[in-house]
Amino acid sequence: MKYEPDLYLTWDPFEGDMDVDIRCRKVKLVRVRKPHVCHLSMGGPEPEHEIQPGEMARHESAFVDGSHWGSYYCCIPCMDAWFDELNYDLYDDDLDELEPEEEAPQRCERTADMFGGAA
Repeated sequence: MKYEPDLYLTWDPFEGDMDVDIRCRKVKLVRVRKPHVCHLSMGGPEPEHEIQPGEMARHESAFVDGSHWGSYYCCIPCMDAWFDELNYDLYDDDLDELEPEEEAPQRCERTADMFGGAA
């Protein structure tokens, strides 16, 4: 990885597009065990490419708009290309100044609208 792991985890590719209700969000760096489509597909030779087994990726999952679970993968080379384009190396010093987020709850609480009925 070209950048610090915290940058891959804290960066939000959908920042500003938050007109949706997102709950139970999890973001982690994983080594994939089967092929997954890279949803950034910025640094690859093809418009859309797959992350191959054994490669590292950012995986995000969440309950979206109270109706379905969403999940996507981004490969590290595409994220590196995105960070390079945004010149994140200029901001490396600012990463140390970020406030730590509150401890996330260990489990997701069910609500009545999550499954179309009572919790």
